[in-house]
Amino acid sequence: MILLVEAAATGFAQFNRNPAGAARPRLTRLAMLELSQEGDILSEWCEVVRPGVKIAADAADFWGITDQQAARGVPAADALGALIERVGRAKRLTGYALETHRRFCEGSGYDLALDIPWPEKCCLMLKATKTVGKTNSAGKTVWPKMTDTCEFLFGESAPSRGSDPRENGLALARAGAAIYQELVRRGAITAAPE
Repeated sequence: MILLVEAAATGFAQFNRNPAGAARPRLTRLAMLELSQEGDILSEWCEVVRPGVKIAADAADFWGITDQQAARGVPAADALGALIERVGRAKRLTGYALETHRRFCEGSGYDLALDIPWPEKCCLMLKATKTVGKTNSAGKTVWPKMTDTCEFLFGESAPSRGSDPRENGLALARAGAAIYQELVRRGAITAAPE
């Protein structure tokens, strides 16, 4: 089984900072899809998560999750418990901007002294880079945004944000599953280990 993760957080991942530092982002939403070897969706799970800290204004604007919505979410321990259960069954972890989503999960995990045993990782953004071929003004190849990848592969934008944070998470995760399937079909991703 392949586990696709899509997360939102109280801030943005900063890879040059200590991932266990006090300012680290914590989960505000976690969406997970269990996929077959071919990328078909087997199960879906998504919840808004109580992060235990205030959500930065720019993060609330970006992900559309307010402090009030997060206060009604599930405890981080419940969300991470659901994640760890699924990780235990997975042969591969995938997602768009996967390292960012992993950092968000780990940020909440540090609060609970949880170590998440990640399986083999496959970042869709990195795998799509060569296929999409996006370049900057200097002609240098850059990582494509999810919308760039969706437009290149399917001729349509990534899902736009609505008013329901759970539906937004599932829509982004489903777009990730479609990207995964298409990149497998194009040979940019090899089959997950059995």
